[in-house]
Amino acid sequence: MIMTITGVLNHTGFEIYPKGLASGRWGRYVIGATHHSLHHRKFHRNYGLYVSVLDHWFGTEDPDYAETYKKVVARRVPYLIEVCQPRADGLKRCSAVQIDTKPP
Repeated sequence: MIMTITGVLNHTGFEIYPKGLASGRWGRYVIGATHHSLHHRKFHRNYGLYVSVLDHWFGTEDPDYAETYKKVVARRVPYLIEVCQPRADGLKRCSAVQIDTKPP
């Protein structure tokens, strides 16, 4: 189940991990959407599926990954979520609410 969720998230193109992940001590080994997207653009790079330990060992991680990750998380856009309230007639009244996910 976790493998399926991770695979789907990595193919969304939306980075869910925090700002400092790519440069963190352990976080740089976690694969997210940015790391996997680079693999699709440069198929000879970023072979890791869930962690990038072997990419580090064999020198196959894209050298621009950390910088690309910083750029991706810096331009995050706000989420729009739908909030619904029940009405007296049994239908729902819905409206979009913006949630800012950009790190401070």
